[in-house]
Amino acid sequence: MIPDLTNTKSEIVLVLLNLYNKHAVGIMGVKDQDNSLKLYYIDPSNKSIPDRLKQIFIDNCLQIEQLPVEQQKYANCGPEVIENFMLYLTGERLSPEESITYHSKLVEQQLLNQANNPNEAADRYGSSLEELNSSYDNNDSEKVEQEEVPLGSVDIDIKAAPNIPYLTKHSVPTAQTTDFKRSCKDKNYDTDSNDTSICNKNVAIDKDDTIREQDAFAAYDQGNLLSSEAWEAESDGYNDRSAEAEQKFAKSLQLYKVAVELSPTNIAYKHALDITSLKIEGNSLFSEGVELANIAYEIQEEANELAIDQEVYQEVLSHYQQALKFYKAAQISFHEGWDLSKDARFKSCIEIVQNSIGLIQERIEEIQAEANYSH
Repeated sequence: MIPDLTNTKSEIVLVLLNLYNKHAVGIMGVKDQDNSLKLYYIDPSNKSIPDRLKQIFIDNCLQIEQLPVEQQKYANCGPEVIENFMLYLTGERLSPEESITYHSKLVEQQLLNQANNPNEAADRYGSSLEELNSSYDNNDSEKVEQEEVPLGSVDIDIKAAPNIPYLTKHSVPTAQTTDFKRSCKDKNYDTDSNDTSICNKNVAIDKDDTIREQDAFAAYDQGNLLSSEAWEAESDGYNDRSAEAEQKFAKSLQLYKVAVELSPTNIAYKHALDITSLKIEGNSLFSEGVELANIAYEIQEEANELAIDQEVYQEVLSHYQQALKFYKAAQISFHEGWDLSKDARFKSCIEIVQNSIGLIQERIEEIQAEANYSH
């Protein structure tokens, strides 16, 4: 499933799961204009993403989030919820009543098309969505009792719409009932392999891609750790750990670059890279400003002990003005970092720079006043 999700050219991709033989849930992948993938977990029972399922996505370097509960409250049956949200995300959302009618016909037609014996499928599931849901919600004979739920496949009996590209099973925990396994064998689907597609669509799973995604996530995760440590070192109020912070920010940036190179469509990796780049850029500009301001101050102090002339005034003034430019540039970088991340720590950086700008402006005014007075 993972390589198919990341490599699919479809704008919306849906994976339906028969979760623990109880009800249908969905994993929906939506690609934006930048070809970045966002994953949603849809559960008509409004329960949170199962830890086991969430961990598999984490292990495969993908982030998934719960679709807001308030957007599910109008319906109470699995496939209808999933189908309606697909319509919702494509801007063609139907009313609950229209969706139930529309989706029931899709499900019925899909089952009839797939079944070896259409009459048997109709007898088993009926033509209504309500009967379809009750067939797997209330059938105790299909429930797994006191057994570990195996890694399995998308339940082909609860697919939503035939025009949606479905994905292969791969590292997705879902219960496989006896009837489902038997159905797969009847249709020549291998339920034990990792490269079998459904709906007779063979989708190759590149193991190298999976390894690449795992390496990308490892780099991203380590980058997050170093970035956090860098921020902590920078804000140490007792010791000067600025060199340590600089080193760790630089290392985290390199790791984020590796993650983006390995997984260029992952928006989270690119986001982290951009934020860290802005932080490092802002720090560098601010440091340049501090260095110039210190030089100006030292020249000014030495000149005050002697008879200061116009040439010295101009030199000091030039250094302060250059420092001011670097401070303002640093402030812009930190503002961009704040806009991108909404991280309060960027706010603190902006305030520090603003205070420095104020001090430099005061010194420039003092130098100009002294120069005019002496002149």
